[in-house]
Amino acid sequence: MNPGAIQGAAQHAANAPLTGAPLAGHGLWQGGTPFIDPMNIHDQWWLTVIPLVFLVAMAYKGTRVQDLAHYWRQVWLMTLQTLIGLILFAFGVHVLLEWIIPLLRG
Repeated sequence: MNPGAIQGAAQHAANAPLTGAPLAGHGLWQGGTPFIDPMNIHDQWWLTVIPLVFLVAMAYKGTRVQDLAHYWRQVWLMTLQTLIGLILFAFGVHVLLEWIIPLLRG
């Protein structure tokens, strides 16, 4: 192999901007610098709640569960309870804003 070609490729890679150009325009990633520029998920933002709740449940149950034999069961139970609570809360706020407050005004 040509050492000059390898050195030129390494120099080109070192000088290339971190724009994510090969991924631009495909799916949710619209280009930019990974972990610095936000992803374009404005319509699907609520999907990030599921892993967030799961990771919070993992951290919380990791410090609170007495017997680690029941750890994963407790994590999934807390995740499910939290997600159901968030859904019920959102439904309650929707009912309040869309139905109850207009009845009080009218």
